[in-house]
Amino acid sequence: MLPASRQISDTGLTGVHLYVELNSIQHTNELLGFDMATTKIGTPQRLLDAAEAELIRNSGFLEMAAVAKRAGVSVGLAYHHFGSKTGLIAAVVDRFYGPVRDIALGDTIPIEMEWRERERARVHALTEYFYDHPLAPLIAGRLAREPEVLDIERAHMDALLELGSRNIAQGQRQGVVASDLDPVVTVALLMGGHRLALDQAVLADPRPPRARLVDHIWTFTINALQLNQDRITPARILGAKEA
Repeated sequence: MLPASRQISDTGLTGVHLYVELNSIQHTNELLGFDMATTKIGTPQRLLDAAEAELIRNSGFLEMAAVAKRAGVSVGLAYHHFGSKTGLIAAVVDRFYGPVRDIALGDTIPIEMEWRERERARVHALTEYFYDHPLAPLIAGRLAREPEVLDIERAHMDALLELGSRNIAQGQRQGVVASDLDPVVTVALLMGGHRLALDQAVLADPRPPRARLVDHIWTFTINALQLNQDRITPARILGAKEA
Protein backbone atom coordinates (compact mmCIF):
# COMPACT_ATOMS: atom_id res chain seq x y z
CA MET A 1 0.00 0.00 0.00
CA LEU A 2 1.28 3.46 -0.87
CA PRO A 3 1.92 5.85 2.02
CA ALA A 4 -0.74 8.46 2.61
CA SER A 5 1.29 11.28 1.09
CA ARG A 6 1.87 9.28 -2.09
CA GLN A 7 -1.79 8.31 -2.35
CA ILE A 8 -2.81 11.96 -2.32
CA SER A 9 -0.01 13.34 -4.47
CA ASP A 10 -0.71 10.77 -7.18
CA THR A 11 -4.19 12.22 -7.59
CA GLY A 12 -2.78 15.65 -8.41
CA LEU A 13 -4.41 17.29 -5.38
CA THR A 14 -1.56 19.72 -4.87
CA GLY A 15 -3.77 22.30 -3.20
CA VAL A 16 -4.50 20.22 -0.14
CA HIS A 17 -1.01 20.85 1.27
CA LEU A 18 -2.08 24.41 2.01
CA TYR A 19 -4.67 23.40 4.57
CA VAL A 20 -3.66 25.54 7.50
CA GLU A 21 -6.14 25.13 10.32
CA LEU A 22 -4.13 25.90 13.42
CA ASN A 23 -4.86 22.67 15.28
CA SER A 24 -3.99 20.52 12.27
CA ILE A 25 -0.81 22.06 10.84
CA GLN A 26 1.46 19.38 12.27
CA HIS A 27 -0.70 16.55 10.95
CA THR A 28 -0.89 18.06 7.47
CA ASN A 29 2.85 18.66 7.34
CA GLU A 30 3.52 15.03 8.25
CA LEU A 31 0.86 13.78 5.85
CA LEU A 32 2.08 15.74 2.84
CA GLY A 33 5.66 16.68 3.67
CA PHE A 34 5.13 20.39 3.09
CA ASP A 35 6.94 23.18 4.92
CA MET A 36 4.33 25.61 6.24
CA ALA A 37 6.83 28.00 7.83
CA THR A 38 6.45 30.70 5.21
CA THR A 39 2.72 30.30 4.49
CA LYS A 40 0.45 33.14 5.55
CA ILE A 41 -2.50 31.78 7.47
CA GLY A 42 -5.06 34.50 6.85
CA THR A 43 -5.95 34.11 3.17
CA PRO A 44 -5.97 30.29 2.98
CA GLN A 45 -8.11 30.16 6.12
CA ARG A 46 -10.62 32.61 4.64
CA LEU A 47 -10.72 30.55 1.45
CA LEU A 48 -11.37 27.36 3.42
CA ASP A 49 -14.17 29.02 5.36
CA ALA A 50 -15.67 30.36 2.15
CA ALA A 51 -15.38 27.02 0.37
CA GLU A 52 -17.09 25.19 3.21
CA ALA A 53 -19.90 27.74 3.21
CA GLU A 54 -20.32 27.39 -0.57
CA LEU A 55 -20.38 23.59 -0.37
CA ILE A 56 -23.08 23.70 2.31
CA ARG A 57 -25.07 26.39 0.48
CA ASN A 58 -24.93 24.54 -2.86
CA SER A 59 -25.41 20.94 -1.68
CA GLY A 60 -21.84 19.85 -2.27
CA PHE A 61 -20.94 21.97 -5.30
CA LEU A 62 -18.73 25.03 -5.55
CA GLU A 63 -17.15 27.35 -8.09
CA MET A 64 -13.79 28.98 -7.47
CA ALA A 65 -15.13 32.40 -8.47
CA ALA A 66 -17.87 32.22 -5.85
CA VAL A 67 -15.41 31.07 -3.19
CA ALA A 68 -12.99 33.86 -4.01
CA LYS A 69 -15.76 36.46 -3.91
CA ARG A 70 -17.00 35.22 -0.53
CA ALA A 71 -13.43 35.25 0.82
CA GLY A 72 -12.75 38.74 -0.57
CA VAL A 73 -9.80 37.69 -2.73
CA SER A 74 -9.11 37.23 -6.42
CA VAL A 75 -9.77 33.96 -8.22
CA GLY A 76 -6.11 33.83 -9.14
CA LEU A 77 -5.14 33.93 -5.49
CA ALA A 78 -7.48 31.03 -4.76
CA TYR A 79 -5.78 28.96 -7.45
CA HIS A 80 -2.38 30.09 -6.19
CA HIS A 81 -3.09 28.71 -2.72
CA PHE A 82 -4.92 25.48 -3.61
CA GLY A 83 -3.99 24.69 -7.18
CA SER A 84 -7.45 23.62 -8.32
CA LYS A 85 -11.05 23.24 -7.24
CA THR A 86 -10.39 19.61 -6.30
CA GLY A 87 -7.44 20.71 -4.17
CA LEU A 88 -9.63 23.19 -2.33
CA ILE A 89 -12.38 20.63 -1.72
CA ALA A 90 -9.80 18.15 -0.46
CA ALA A 91 -8.47 20.74 2.00
CA VAL A 92 -11.99 21.43 3.30
CA VAL A 93 -12.56 17.71 3.80
CA ASP A 94 -9.23 17.35 5.58
CA ARG A 95 -10.24 20.15 7.93
CA PHE A 96 -13.51 18.35 8.66
CA TYR A 97 -11.52 15.33 9.79
CA GLY A 98 -9.29 17.36 12.12
CA PRO A 99 -11.59 16.97 15.17
CA VAL A 100 -12.18 13.31 14.24
CA ARG A 101 -8.43 12.78 14.47
CA ASP A 102 -8.40 14.61 17.80
CA ILE A 103 -11.13 12.34 19.18
CA ALA A 104 -9.42 9.18 17.93
CA LEU A 105 -5.74 10.11 18.26
CA GLY A 106 -5.49 13.11 20.55
CA ASP A 107 -6.32 13.98 24.13
CA THR A 108 -9.98 14.91 23.58
CA ILE A 109 -10.85 11.71 25.46
CA PRO A 110 -8.76 11.56 28.69
CA ILE A 111 -6.29 8.68 28.51
CA GLU A 112 -6.65 7.99 32.23
CA MET A 113 -10.27 6.85 31.81
CA GLU A 114 -11.03 3.15 32.23
CA TRP A 115 -10.75 1.41 28.84
CA ARG A 116 -14.46 0.71 28.31
CA GLU A 117 -15.56 4.11 29.56
CA ARG A 118 -13.02 5.78 27.30
CA GLU A 119 -14.24 3.92 24.22
CA ARG A 120 -17.87 4.67 25.03
CA ALA A 121 -16.95 8.33 25.44
CA ARG A 122 -15.29 8.17 22.02
CA VAL A 123 -18.51 6.87 20.45
CA HIS A 124 -20.45 9.66 22.13
CA ALA A 125 -18.00 12.36 20.99
CA LEU A 126 -17.98 11.17 17.37
CA THR A 127 -21.77 11.04 17.29
CA GLU A 128 -22.02 14.57 18.65
CA TYR A 129 -19.51 15.84 16.10
CA PHE A 130 -21.24 14.28 13.08
CA TYR A 131 -24.67 15.43 14.26
CA ASP A 132 -23.52 19.01 14.88
CA HIS A 133 -21.32 19.67 11.84
CA PRO A 134 -23.26 21.01 8.83
CA LEU A 135 -20.77 19.45 6.42
CA ALA A 136 -21.31 15.90 7.73
CA PRO A 137 -24.34 15.09 5.52
CA LEU A 138 -22.34 16.14 2.45
CA ILE A 139 -19.32 14.08 3.51
CA ALA A 140 -21.66 11.11 3.94
CA GLY A 141 -23.64 11.79 0.78
CA ARG A 142 -22.81 13.97 -2.23
CA LEU A 143 -19.09 14.39 -1.55
CA ALA A 144 -18.55 10.72 -0.70
CA ARG A 145 -18.40 9.94 -4.42
CA GLU A 146 -15.67 12.47 -5.19
CA PRO A 147 -12.15 11.07 -5.76
CA GLU A 148 -10.52 13.81 -3.70
CA VAL A 149 -12.73 12.95 -0.74
CA LEU A 150 -12.01 9.24 -1.06
CA ASP A 151 -8.26 9.89 -1.07
CA ILE A 152 -8.42 12.04 2.05
CA GLU A 153 -10.66 9.55 3.86
CA ARG A 154 -8.36 6.66 2.96
CA ALA A 155 -5.32 8.48 4.31
CA HIS A 156 -7.07 9.22 7.61
CA MET A 157 -8.58 5.74 7.83
CA ASP A 158 -5.16 4.12 7.50
CA ALA A 159 -3.88 6.11 10.48
CA LEU A 160 -6.99 5.38 12.54
CA LEU A 161 -6.86 1.65 11.76
CA GLU A 162 -3.29 1.39 12.96
CA LEU A 163 -4.04 3.14 16.25
CA GLY A 164 -7.32 1.27 16.68
CA SER A 165 -5.68 -2.14 16.40
CA ARG A 166 -3.18 -1.13 19.10
CA ASN A 167 -6.02 0.09 21.28
CA ILE A 168 -7.88 -3.21 20.99
CA ALA A 169 -4.67 -5.10 21.80
CA GLN A 170 -4.36 -2.93 24.92
CA GLY A 171 -7.93 -3.86 25.89
CA GLN A 172 -7.03 -7.52 25.45
CA ARG A 173 -4.01 -7.17 27.72
CA GLN A 174 -6.24 -5.57 30.35
CA GLY A 175 -8.68 -8.48 30.14
CA VAL A 176 -11.51 -6.26 28.86
CA VAL A 177 -11.62 -7.43 25.21
CA ALA A 178 -11.89 -11.10 24.19
CA SER A 179 -8.35 -12.45 23.78
CA ASP A 180 -9.06 -14.58 20.70
CA LEU A 181 -10.01 -11.64 18.45
CA ASP A 182 -7.64 -10.43 15.73
CA PRO A 183 -7.13 -6.71 16.53
CA VAL A 184 -6.55 -5.68 12.90
CA VAL A 185 -9.62 -7.42 11.50
CA THR A 186 -11.77 -6.43 14.47
CA VAL A 187 -10.97 -2.72 14.32
CA ALA A 188 -11.70 -2.67 10.57
CA LEU A 189 -15.12 -4.22 11.19
CA LEU A 190 -15.85 -1.83 14.06
CA MET A 191 -14.78 1.31 12.25
CA GLY A 192 -16.68 0.35 9.12
CA GLY A 193 -19.83 -0.34 11.11
CA HIS A 194 -19.55 2.80 13.21
CA ARG A 195 -18.95 5.01 10.20
CA LEU A 196 -21.80 3.55 8.17
CA ALA A 197 -24.16 4.00 11.12
CA LEU A 198 -23.14 7.65 11.51
CA ASP A 199 -23.45 8.31 7.78
CA GLN A 200 -26.92 6.82 7.60
CA ALA A 201 -28.01 8.68 10.72
CA VAL A 202 -26.95 12.14 9.51
CA LEU A 203 -28.63 11.51 6.15
CA ALA A 204 -31.91 10.32 7.69
CA ASP A 205 -34.97 12.55 7.94
CA PRO A 206 -35.79 12.62 10.73
CA ARG A 207 -32.52 11.65 12.32
CA PRO A 208 -32.59 9.07 15.11
CA PRO A 209 -32.15 10.63 18.57
CA ARG A 210 -28.48 10.96 19.46
CA ALA A 211 -28.73 9.03 22.70
CA ARG A 212 -30.44 6.13 20.96
CA LEU A 213 -27.78 6.03 18.24
CA VAL A 214 -25.00 6.07 20.85
CA ASP A 215 -26.71 3.18 22.64
CA HIS A 216 -27.03 1.18 19.42
CA ILE A 217 -23.40 1.74 18.41
CA TRP A 218 -22.15 0.92 21.89
CA THR A 219 -24.22 -2.27 22.06
CA PHE A 220 -22.73 -3.30 18.70
CA THR A 221 -19.25 -2.56 20.09
CA ILE A 222 -19.86 -4.60 23.24
CA ASN A 223 -20.94 -7.60 21.19
CA ALA A 224 -18.20 -7.28 18.57
CA LEU A 225 -15.43 -7.03 21.18
CA GLN A 226 -17.11 -9.53 23.55
CA LEU A 227 -16.43 -7.03 26.30
CA ASN A 228 -16.23 -7.96 29.93
CA GLN A 229 -19.16 -5.83 31.07
CA ASP A 230 -18.32 -5.43 34.75
CA ARG A 231 -19.23 -1.88 35.80
CA ILE A 232 -20.57 -1.02 32.32
CA THR A 233 -23.39 1.53 32.44
CA PRO A 234 -25.79 2.64 29.70
CA ALA A 235 -24.32 4.93 27.03
CA ARG A 236 -26.99 7.55 27.66
CA ILE A 237 -25.41 8.32 31.02
CA LEU A 238 -22.98 10.50 29.08
CA GLY A 239 -25.81 12.93 28.43
CA ALA A 240 -26.11 12.69 24.66
CA LYS A 241 -28.52 15.26 23.26
CA GLU A 242 -31.87 13.94 22.11
CA ALA A 243 -31.81 15.54 18.63
